Amino acid sequence: MKKICIVTDTASGLTSSEAKVNNIVLVPLSVLVNGKEYQDYFELNYNQLNELLREKSDIKTAQPNLGLLNDVMLNLKSQDYDDILVFTISSKLSGTYQAFILAASQNQMTNVSVVDTGTLVGSQRYVSLCASEMVRAGKSKEEILYSVNRVLHDTVTYLLPENLDQLKRGGRISSRAAALSSMLKIKIGLVLENYGNAFEKFATTRTDEKLFQTIFESMKKEGFNVDTHKVFILHAEGISQMNKLTSSFNKAFPHADYEIFDLPSVIAAHAGLNTCAIQFILKI
Repeated sequence: MKKICIVTDTASGLTSSEAKVNNIVLVPLSVLVNGKEYQDYFELNYNQLNELLREKSDIKTAQPNLGLLNDVMLNLKSQDYDDILVFTISSKLSGTYQAFILAASQNQMTNVSVVDTGTLVGSQRYVSLCASEMVRAGKSKEEILYSVNRVLHDTVTYLLPENLDQLKRGGRISSRAAALSSMLKIKIGLVLENYGNAFEKFATTRTDEKLFQTIFESMKKEGFNVDTHKVFILHAEGISQMNKLTSSFNKAFPHADYEIFDLPSVIAAHAGLNTCAIQFILKI
């Protein structure tokens, strides 16, 4: 049986303990706070970043530190893996995919396959964990990549920010749009479809429940089926909103397979506190 290593980044939402148990190498993205660089999760955890968001610190995110990434790749090279499979956050949202390709090339590692998942968080986490499970089951690199690529073309992410303030600070929407949304008390939903270029405005409603129902109808149109898809419900300290979303989801899809967990810091840094999200992906 070939020796295969699975690698992903912290946009997956995996914790270090989950990664260790599943033999996954977890590489941190970078978080810049008031100009100072930190390793996401390892040097700046979820609670610390949320506190900085409350303080309205200047927070930006970036691909993994190139020096750190080079060290990671050299360490992997020394372990004589037959294949190294890397599953990154969408290349349309981060430079992480290209950074891994560059690091592999610079270290002459021809056994590295870098997969642009075209997504993030729950779906990225799911394929990384499934790939790890397939390694333990003795599957080949080709079998793993086929299974993963098949489901990555059937995943959609809906983002429900409490407001657009943090997105405005990051330059992802205009100040005028953010101010108008706040003044009119409009609920806004954003969507990232398969390999989408960015989160796009999906719906505007007056109430949370109307926004939830609009999302559920969209999920059906996108082919979501409780028997064939897995769902992730995520939040950044948005417990109340998450509970409302989960309750409505259970009524709409009473037999769905879903998990709930925190939005990673690098996502909350852009979307803001009290943001919720819901994703689905075809099961492997």
